[in-house]
This record gives sequence, structure tokens and C-alpha cells, in this order.
Amino acid sequence: LVLIFIARPIAVFLCTIPFKYNFKEKLFIIWGGIKGAVPIVLATYPAAYGLDENGYIFDIIFFAVFISCLLQGSTLGLLSKAFNFTIPKRQTTPYVVELHSTQETDVEMFEIHIDDDAQSINTKISKLDLGQDVLISSIIRDGKIVLPKGNVCIKAQDILFILTSTEKIDEINAILNN
Repeated sequence: LVLIFIARPIAVFLCTIPFKYNFKEKLFIIWGGIKGAVPIVLATYPAAYGLDENGYIFDIIFFAVFISCLLQGSTLGLLSKAFNFTIPKRQTTPYVVELHSTQETDVEMFEIHIDDDAQSINTKISKLDLGQDVLISSIIRDGKIVLPKGNVCIKAQDILFILTSTEKIDEINAILNN
């Protein structure tokens, strides 16, 4: 309890000083708690070196992690909703465009939905600055395939199938939707 309500909050507030987290984000990090195998594995070291003959240290750490997982883990989702930290569900479509390669490649086919307020709406494909290693392979508009030629404009609710590297997809999505 000391770890949950005193030590961890102090440590989190001190460690996050250089970062621009707001109060809610810091509380969320605090409530994340001590979970996982690392504390349990570390608790085996005293026993391995003969410093915990009765296993009390291991038992205390194990049950602290267990209680933390039950208490904090079961309420983390509720806290994220209360703080409005939810991630919107990704839209899915019945359309599939796949890339099959007989050799190893660093590019993949990605599906990007154009939001109603996207900055790329009414922009011609030829005017988009997506980079040399990005290819819009097809556009689904109103249930029909539109060939992505340079003079085609992006519209709200378009679904773009884009061939690019995994590292670039977030950047491409930001260019098209922000």
C-alpha cells in the first residue's frame, strides 16, 4: 500500500518533471502500478543468494504484484474512460487489397480512411507531398474503385490503399487526415 499510494506517486511526479504530462496523465501512469514478471524475478535474487531463507521477500513481492494486478489492472480501463484517454476504434471495410511478394520486402499495403474534416479533402493526388516511396494503389469511394490518377481529388470518407513502409504509415496518415 505504501508503494501504491506514496512511493509510486512521488516517483512518477519526480520522473515526469521534464515531460509535458498533465495532471490526469500523471495520475494514469501512477495507477498503472507494478505489474509483470520483473518485480517477481527480482524477488528471487535474495533467495538465490541465501538472504531470504523463509521466502518472505518473494511472497511479499508476489502478492503485492498480484493485488496490484487485480486492483489496479481491473480499474485501469474505467480510469482511461473517465479521463477520456480512449483510442477510437479503427474503421474496417469489406474491401481488401493485398500485396503478395515472393521476396522479402519492407513495404506493405495499408488502408487509410479519410476523415470528414481532413486537410487533404479536395486536394489532387498530384499535389499531395507523400514522398517518393509512397504509392496510392487504389481508392474506394461510395463503394466503387476509383483509379488514383494525378488529377483525382481526395474526398471525405474515401478509403485509400497505400503501398509504403511500416515506418512511414503514421506520417502519411497525419498528412492526409490532420
